[in-house]
Amino acid sequence: MAYTVKLAAKAERQLGDLPAHIRKRVARWIGLLAEDPYRSPSRQLEGYPQLRRVHASKDYVIVVTAYLTDKPKAGEELWPKA
Repeated sequence: MAYTVKLAAKAERQLGDLPAHIRKRVARWIGLLAEDPYRSPSRQLEGYPQLRRVHASKDYVIVVTAYLTDKPKAGEELWPKA
């Protein structure tokens, strides 16, 4: 099952500001995570069960949320309340 990847506007700007070799690596990981966001070596982000992370390089981490639908269900929160 393939997932749809949607980048936030801020993420798009940040991606454009990255060096070309890092941008290629991040784009590769985004493609792989679109196929399966739960693939190894992605891990659950501690304290946020709906978020997953994967290291694109030593200095760059990609954080994703996977939904089976196009958008979160009504009442579903992205961030847990503090």
